[in-house]
Amino acid sequence: MNKKYKKIILIHGWGFNSSIWNNVIENSIYGSQMHPLNIYAEARESGTNIHSIANSIANKHPDLDCIVGWSMGCYFANALSKISKKLPIVYVSFLPSFDNFSELGCGFTKKEVENLYDDLNKDFLNTIKKFYIMCIGKKNINFVKQFINTAYSLEKNYSHEVKESLAFIKKDFINFEIRKNKCIFIYGDDDNLCNDFYSNKIISQFDKKIIKGGSHALFVNKNKEFIDVLDNFLKAI
Repeated sequence: MNKKYKKIILIHGWGFNSSIWNNVIENSIYGSQMHPLNIYAEARESGTNIHSIANSIANKHPDLDCIVGWSMGCYFANALSKISKKLPIVYVSFLPSFDNFSELGCGFTKKEVENLYDDLNKDFLNTIKKFYIMCIGKKNINFVKQFINTAYSLEKNYSHEVKESLAFIKKDFINFEIRKNKCIFIYGDDDNLCNDFYSNKIISQFDKKIIKGGSHALFVNKNKEFIDVLDNFLKAI
């Protein structure tokens, strides 16, 4: 057991839940120190505000000493970095604040978020399945089907939780400043939601790793490559 870290918090992205991290925990040498959070459960306790949830997480986990955030989870990681300026942060597939960066060709507009909410109300299962495939890739359709079945078995109100969690994006539809904590940004070059041009232009001053063939959920379709980058970062700090 590696004793360098007491607790590494893992924060999932929108539409998913904490079980998305299972393969990371299983394969990382730091797996025994990793604790995946369920953001829906945190929201039930603290409300749908990123900063209030971050405060609640910090209070409940005073021994946390590293944060890994994926996609929307990066916003919670960033909010936690404002509470503790010494926390190292791993940003995975960080999106440009879910904002309308039309010149970058990535991110979401407010209208797109509203349309997504409408589609979820009309046909939740088909809409979330399409979103999962977009994030993970068509080649991993069996994983998508398995994940959906697991999600429903773990969370009785799964569809309600997913729809309500869009409130995070609606309420916090703003840019945020990336703090100067020790951090790394990890992207896949086959990400359908966030292109490499964005990462090159906006976060060029930070440490960044691009994983060849990695999807938006690159720790699923390129697990070994992702684990290598993550573990090496954790070893070095």
